[in-house]
Amino acid sequence: NPNTTTIYAVIGANGSCTATASSTVNVTTTPTVSVNSASICSGSSATLTANGATNYTWSPAATLSGNTGSVVIANPMVTTIYSVTGANSSCTATASSTVNVTTTPTLSASSATACSGTAATLTVTGAANYTWSPSSSLSSSTGSVVTANPALTQTYSITGAVGTCTNVTTTTVNVNVTPTVSVNSASICSGSSATLTANGATNYTWSPVTNLSTSTGSVVVANPNATTVYSVLGETAGCTNSVSTTVSVTTTPTLNLTGSDICFGQSSATLTAAGATNYIWSPSGSLNTATGGTVIASPATTTSYSVLGANGSCTNTAIITVSVLPTPTVITTGNTICSGSTGSLSATGASSYTWSPTTTLSTPTGSVVQANPSVTTLYTVIGAIGSCTNMATVTMTVNITPSISATSGTICSGGTLNLTAFGATNYTWSPAASLNTSSGNVVAANPGSTQTYTVVGETAACTNSTTTTVSVTSTPTVSVNSGSICSGSSVNLTANGAGSYFWTPSATLNSSTGTVVSASPNATTTYTVIGANGSCTNSAVATVSVTTTPVVNATPNATICSGSSTSLTAFGAASYVWTPSGTLSSATGSMVSANPLVNTTYTVVGANGSCTNSAVSNVIVLADITISKADNTAFCYGKSTIIYASGGTTYHWAPPSGLANPDYSVTAVSPSVTTIYTVSVSHAGSCVKTATIEVTIYPLPILNAGRDTSINVDNTLALYGTGDVEVGFRDPINGPPLGCNFCYSVMVNPQENTCYTLEGINSYGCRNTDDICVVVTKDWNIYIPNAFTPNTDQINDVFMPAGYGLKEIHMMIFDRWGVCIFKTDDGMTVGWDGKYKGTLCKEDVYVYKINFVTMSGEEKERTGHITLLPRIK
Repeated sequence: NPNTTTIYAVIGANGSCTATASSTVNVTTTPTVSVNSASICSGSSATLTANGATNYTWSPAATLSGNTGSVVIANPMVTTIYSVTGANSSCTATASSTVNVTTTPTLSASSATACSGTAATLTVTGAANYTWSPSSSLSSSTGSVVTANPALTQTYSITGAVGTCTNVTTTTVNVNVTPTVSVNSASICSGSSATLTANGATNYTWSPVTNLSTSTGSVVVANPNATTVYSVLGETAGCTNSVSTTVSVTTTPTLNLTGSDICFGQSSATLTAAGATNYIWSPSGSLNTATGGTVIASPATTTSYSVLGANGSCTNTAIITVSVLPTPTVITTGNTICSGSTGSLSATGASSYTWSPTTTLSTPTGSVVQANPSVTTLYTVIGAIGSCTNMATVTMTVNITPSISATSGTICSGGTLNLTAFGATNYTWSPAASLNTSSGNVVAANPGSTQTYTVVGETAACTNSTTTTVSVTSTPTVSVNSGSICSGSSVNLTANGAGSYFWTPSATLNSSTGTVVSASPNATTTYTVIGANGSCTNSAVATVSVTTTPVVNATPNATICSGSSTSLTAFGAASYVWTPSGTLSSATGSMVSANPLVNTTYTVVGANGSCTNSAVSNVIVLADITISKADNTAFCYGKSTIIYASGGTTYHWAPPSGLANPDYSVTAVSPSVTTIYTVSVSHAGSCVKTATIEVTIYPLPILNAGRDTSINVDNTLALYGTGDVEVGFRDPINGPPLGCNFCYSVMVNPQENTCYTLEGINSYGCRNTDDICVVVTKDWNIYIPNAFTPNTDQINDVFMPAGYGLKEIHMMIFDRWGVCIFKTDDGMTVGWDGKYKGTLCKEDVYVYKINFVTMSGEEKERTGHITLLPRIK
């Protein structure tokens, strides 16, 4: 296996006789093929150039100018990956090239119609960026939405771009003339109307429409109640304008007249007019003046006056009458009353009356009023006919009414009480049946039951009365019960026959008063109860007999496991009875054996004769433990799971290794090896039972992503992963993506320090990873532009690569047909000025091939596309 063509010699021998022959092994170098990629707009083409072999075959050939040769022209409609196979004789190698196709935009733009002086909104879709022209009447020359306000109809051109791919469309803003509208104004009196006429447009709309004959048309009739500004909107060919006009309204006066009636020969009346600016009165013969808002009238008889009121040229008329009234003659009548009573006062001769003083009157007005003065009083009454008045007086005489009082009292049944009356001259008593007399200021009363008496007193024909009561309280007959109790108990004692009660001795009673008391003596005791009806009393006695009550004690509470028994003991009494007895060895006796199946409270009743007491003993039965637990489980090394058990109150897991909480019913477990865990379940250490759970641990796959390394920023690196399962590298989260996600061998070209992850999953489903980290150095780098503008403006005029850490650069430029139009071996200082044979090349996309040597001696090659942009300065 020689690296180059080699001639081999072979010597054959038969004994000492030899002969020689030769054989040639021809070695052909396996080519290293490279090819450029490109980016184009849909409908354009790109030049693809392959290097590194003698012959080339391209595929797919459908969108290529040919399928052989080092240079082909590609014009795909969508982004396409091409494969080129290079051959040196029978030795071949393959490379791929991507032609990225950006769709040439299809533009759609809106048009608009606007009125002169207003703006219209224009929109365009279909591209990423837009340029509008002419831009003088636009809000902006760029963007998908612009505002246009041309003075006349205008057509705009729009260039839309997606990347470097462009297209052009147009849109038009049609401009209609805005009309100039005029209208007349007017002045009217309120209640009248005015004609308004608009000019300058085709159609008209008026507002506000209130008090207008119509809201449309060039002529309307307005009859507003107050000065109003109207707006008329004129429209011609969709364009509108508006103007306003005022209809001034002068208020037609509404007259308000005030005045008064007068008494014959006594007074004059002031007449007042309001609501206008100027006034004229008639007839004026009995007036002090014929003009002005206020005049003085002195007619001899009832007279009606007319007044004409004016606001500018707007007038109105009103009438007011002044009546001449007669003066009244008033006659009165009085009365005599007792103090506290009411009498009538009356007056005649007028139409209305006013009385004073008013404090003791039922009303201050009227021809008849009711008066209740406390002393004799002189009253004044003013009688009126209209505004004409006269006065008279009348006296109300008052006699004093006596104020009566009488004594009262309380007696026991069968007793007598003297009653005395005060405040009058003479007295009369009732009812007289239980009295010694029915008259006089002092009488003797002996009623059989409580009695109310009435006494009437009289002085100077004025009478008054009062009542008094003699209360009769009966003497009680008292009775009470006795009783028998056990010591420590109580009995109710109930008294009857009286209204209230007092008990002695009270030391062993819950109260010393009341109808019913509770007695709780420690020894036999006799109680006395005194019953009272008011001050009338009587008494009775009650005896409470006491027998000693036993004090019973029982065994404290006991705890047993289900199926076991315990002894219960009682003491403190003469005899005992236990309940419930179904799970006891006996229902009587001071000691019994209990074997309940469930928690049970036993009551023991101890007796001394008929007096009993009780105690209780609780037997707690711990339930038989039935363990419920998690199933056996299995998972990958380094993971964890939850195991659990139930059925008791206390838990303990063993061995403790890999357990989060060995004394919990539920615990997380993460052992490093397969482990059988035993759980002990009990009731706080009693009635213990056990169970086991096996936790199986699966191993993780063994992986090796390789040692960490470093490369230069422009180099590539082959990653190769190994393991005891199928492995693959996956894209790093924040680093550059891989060419083949989850392949065990990939080529990477990181631009910054990056770690790549190798992943593998074994038959148990256990996943493991290993990282290889690549430190990216920047000993050299090269930058190659993708466009330039050879327009001699001293900015981007020459296509020339740049970089650092480079020793030499060799560069060739090809047109789309593969013709070399520029070449230099001094690419460090010499670039392409866009010319071929002294003539500036046309705007197009060209292919470059650049070979360069780094300062460390590495030889590199780059191919790609350069766009020659428009030559406009």
